[in-house]
Amino acid sequence: MVDDPNYMKFFNDGAVTFPCKSHGLWFLTQHHRWGLIDKPIDYLAVVEQVNQIDLYREAAKKLGVEVPVPKDPSASSRQALRRDRV
Repeated sequence: MVDDPNYMKFFNDGAVTFPCKSHGLWFLTQHHRWGLIDKPIDYLAVVEQVNQIDLYREAAKKLGVEVPVPKDPSASSRQALRRDRV
């Protein structure tokens, strides 16, 4: 166990926690659907700012964790992920 409260956890070798853009897009559309977003926004621009895939890969590499690399980062995790070394 790591004593750092901000320790990055990678479940299933990174496949579970990988920040796919499709997940962010889905969350935002659901927030709109539920009325939590009341005006039109550029969903993809928000996802690009929040889902920092390069930062995720950097953290994984420093910890020696192999993470999935999406063929198309905007596709869903089930459709897009393949195993590669970071």
